[in-house]
Amino acid sequence: MEKRLWIPDYLKGWSVIIMIQAHIFETWIRQDILNTPVGEVIRFFNNFPAAIIFMLLMGFLAHHTKANSRKLIGRGFKVLFWGLLLNIGLNLNFIIRIVSKQIDGQILEAIFAVDILYLAGFSLIIIGIIRYLKLSIWLSLVIAVGIAAISPWMTDLMDKINPQSYLLAFVGSRAEWSFFPLFPWLSYPIVGYSLALLLNRFSFKQIKAVKKILFLTVTLAISSLAYIFNWNDLEDLSPFYHHGIMVFVWGISHTLALVALLSLFPVLRRGGFSAWIQFAGKKLTRFYVIQWLIIGNLASFYYQELGLWAYFIGFVAVSATSTILVFLLKDQHFKL
Repeated sequence: MEKRLWIPDYLKGWSVIIMIQAHIFETWIRQDILNTPVGEVIRFFNNFPAAIIFMLLMGFLAHHTKANSRKLIGRGFKVLFWGLLLNIGLNLNFIIRIVSKQIDGQILEAIFAVDILYLAGFSLIIIGIIRYLKLSIWLSLVIAVGIAAISPWMTDLMDKINPQSYLLAFVGSRAEWSFFPLFPWLSYPIVGYSLALLLNRFSFKQIKAVKKILFLTVTLAISSLAYIFNWNDLEDLSPFYHHGIMVFVWGISHTLALVALLSLFPVLRRGGFSAWIQFAGKKLTRFYVIQWLIIGNLASFYYQELGLWAYFIGFVAVSATSTILVFLLKDQHFKL
C-alpha cells in the first residue's frame, strides 16, 4: 500500500483554515477594521495563497489517482454538480429572503457565483483531457504559463463582450460573482499536474539538505520580489481574483518554498495541532463545504456588520463545528 504524502495534507489543512478566517472576515466583519493594527495582521494572514495551494495540490494529486482519463472527466462533472449544490446551500437563507421579499438580490448571481468548486470541476475535466492526449510536461507548463500571461487580456475581452454574462463569468469577466474564473486559475492545477509528472523522474527525498536550502532561498527570493511588485493586486480581492503572470509567479514560488521548508523540517508534522491540520487537509472538501454552509447562511443576516469579537469567536466556533461534523460524517464519494 502506497504511503500517504503528509506535505500535501499539511498544506491543504492550512489552506482550508486560512480560508475559514478569510470567509468570516469578508462576509461577517466590518471592512473598516482592515485599517486598524489588528486588521493589518488579518490582512497579512489573508495573503497566504490558500486558494492557489489548493488548486496546485488538486492538480498534483490528480496525477496520483488511479482514475483513468474518462473517470477524471466524469469526476469533474460530479464536482461541478457539487459546486452548484454548495452555492444553493450556502446561500439558502439569502435565497429564501429574496423569494419572501424581505430583501432585494439576484438569485442567479448567488447560484452561479464562480466559487472554487466550479473551478475544481472544470480543472479535473481539463486535466483528464491532458492525460488522454498524453501532453508532455513542458507543453503542459507552457499552456499553464500562457493562461496566466493572457488572463488580463482575456478579462478585458470578456468585459467588452458582456460583463454581466453568467457564462463569461466562468471564463474570466470582472462580474461581481466571478471569483475563480478559468483565466487565470486554471493555470494552477495544470502546473500541479505537470510537477507531479516531473517528480516521477526523481525522488524529492533523495535531494540533499544543502540543495533544498538553496532551492528554498531561491524560491523565497522570487516570492518576495513578486510580492513587492504585486502588493496592490494581493491586497484587494478583485485584482487578486483576476490577476496576471506576476501573481502567478508569486503563488507558485511561495508554494514551492513552503514545500522545501516542510521537507527540511518534518518535525513540524508532529503534535496535536499538526495532527488536526493534517486531518483538515485529508478531509479538505468536506471541511470546505461545511464551513461555507455555516458562514454563508449566517452572512445573509448581518453581512459585513459585525466587529472583531465575531471574527475571533466565529473562527473558533466554525473551525470546531466543522471539525466535529467532518469527524462524525462517514466517508462519502465526495473528494477532489
